[in-house]
Amino acid sequence: MQQKITLLFTASFFLLLTFTSTSHSCVGRILNLTVNESPEQQLIAHIMATYITERTGTTVNIVNSEEATGAECPSDICINYVNTGLSGMSSDDQGSDDQEKYSLVKEYYIENEGLVWLKPFGYKGPVQQQDASMAVPVANQESLAKFPILHRVINKMGDLIDDSALEELLQQTENGDAESVAKDFLKAKNLI
Repeated sequence: MQQKITLLFTASFFLLLTFTSTSHSCVGRILNLTVNESPEQQLIAHIMATYITERTGTTVNIVNSEEATGAECPSDICINYVNTGLSGMSSDDQGSDDQEKYSLVKEYYIENEGLVWLKPFGYKGPVQQQDASMAVPVANQESLAKFPILHRVINKMGDLIDDSALEELLQQTENGDAESVAKDFLKAKNLI
């Protein structure tokens, strides 16, 4: 009986060790998230940074860029828009609906630029503009290789924030800081 208990304890220990090392494979690392200075991107950056840090132990530096990054991503990860991606493509095919446009952009940038367009957040941006299109987190392939579970963590944010939720969150930031609004939002969604 003692031998069975020891064997069971040993197996449980190794199983626990395996799961723990997988979930903390990004602990102690630093990830740079580049966003522009719009209230929308600042808020989404804080939501992403908080969620990534809570889920992986990775420190996320929010890098503010005064200039639009175009279809490029100058750091590990950034927030971009499908129409911006389409404008940077050397293709005449522009798609007929949002999902087709997203698929075209996703395929083009992974093949030609080494950029991975992850699951769209669920809202269209830039907010309240005629050419608004799906907002998407974009990561460099190299960064995803350095942070092995990052794509899965970020993809859990897919379709999390629709246009009305974004507007409500932006209104909340007028009375408080984006970081606390982000934490409250993630807690309300039971994500942290």
